Amino acid sequence: MRRRASRCASWCDYAAGLRNTLRCRRRREIIEAAGERFVFLDSQVAGIGRARRGRAANIHAEQPDEPGIDRGRLRRMTLPTLADAAWRAVIDDLVQRQAVQRSGHWLHLPEHRITLDERELDLARKLREGIAAGRFDPPWVS
Repeated sequence: MRRRASRCASWCDYAAGLRNTLRCRRRREIIEAAGERFVFLDSQVAGIGRARRGRAANIHAEQPDEPGIDRGRLRRMTLPTLADAAWRAVIDDLVQRQAVQRSGHWLHLPEHRITLDERELDLARKLREGIAAGRFDPPWVS
């Protein structure tokens, strides 16, 4: 019995030492969303943020008249292997930090704005005048 107790004590000491050895010494971040918790290393969160920002900037440059990109499409373009629940948690965290903004279901960089050029502004003025004059019977636009 004494031999078994000493073996058990040495196993417990070994397990405690192993637990201390395996303890994460890097900075980590716990992201909570929809009742779930996800643990990421800070370097992972920063890498995801850089990848997302780079992809969103490319989309804004290629399609400046689009309000943003859908969360699912951004995930497929950025990190398709990341579980959807984890991706949602990351996006919620980025929105909370104001690194990305959400407009309806669109995600976009905070500095992204849709603007009309002069030709489009002239057309909008003409349409606005016609719509205001027509009231409940607006003009047909061809």
